[in-house]
Amino acid sequence: PYTPTAARPIGGGTTAVVADHRLSTAFDGSLLRADASTLAVQKFLAQTLTLNEQAPDNERSIVVAPQRMPTTAQAQTMARALEALSGNRW
Repeated sequence: PYTPTAARPIGGGTTAVVADHRLSTAFDGSLLRADASTLAVQKFLAQTLTLNEQAPDNERSIVVAPQRMPTTAQAQTMARALEALSGNRW
């Protein structure tokens, strides 16, 4: 399935920004163990690569909205994943 851009019409001329559920929950759960943290990063990178490969010529915005109060381990894991994305290291 194709994942649409984050900005989506919801009727009546109104547009809403919708977060991608799968990416937004990628860092849920305990990430205290190195293997769990590494797996979360790898899954996140795999999912973003999949989104990119769905339509590589179509530019779109994807919103990731993680939980409001992540643990330190979750925040550090998210930072590692975003750092990997910014370096185009799929």
